[in-house]
Amino acid sequence: MVKQRALSPTTWLLLISAVVVIIAVVTLQINTGKADALPKAKLAELGLYIFDKPRALSPVPLKNLNDQVVTLADFSGQWSIVNFGYMSCPDICPINLSFLAQVKDHWDSRSLDMPLQVLHITFDPERDTPALLKDYLAYMHKDFIGLSGEQANIRRVAQQLNMVFIKEKTNDDGDYFISHSDSFAIISPQGHYIGIVKGPYQFDALTQALALLVEHY
Repeated sequence: MVKQRALSPTTWLLLISAVVVIIAVVTLQINTGKADALPKAKLAELGLYIFDKPRALSPVPLKNLNDQVVTLADFSGQWSIVNFGYMSCPDICPINLSFLAQVKDHWDSRSLDMPLQVLHITFDPERDTPALLKDYLAYMHKDFIGLSGEQANIRRVAQQLNMVFIKEKTNDDGDYFISHSDSFAIISPQGHYIGIVKGPYQFDALTQALALLVEHY
């Protein structure tokens, strides 16, 4: 008999991420309630997928970079994009933050009454200390909001927002990578999780999608 190889943690992550995104996207197709006015098909073409119904979020405690306990509900009142990542990420995370800095500047230049919040939640609170994360995010954009907390609570928030991450095996130097899914969560001013943005990200597409969302929501 042929002996089959076990799947690596990274392969499992990719499979789980694909299933999570497929399930999320499948539930986005029927228009209900206030979202009836949303041009969902057009938004989907632009990479923004809106859920059938807004999803309430459980109040999971996190920490801001001043070591104060907060939940995502504390940031209601404005539109928010929630991004996950970690400072030691070699490629995806810094690219996404740079991209979101451009998106935020574009939004804020046209929507002065309600600036866009970018909430960045670290996958790696062990290494991403508040002081380091504060400097890192300030370099990316002066108005980015950083969040950390206990690993278990970060995982709970990630699961609510359809994000998956796996800490890989630590090497001989004590370093490790974190494999993770790559999408942005959209939170309404009412504090509800209403949809996801899937990559590959395109500036013109996302800014157009966000403008349509605000216009029709």
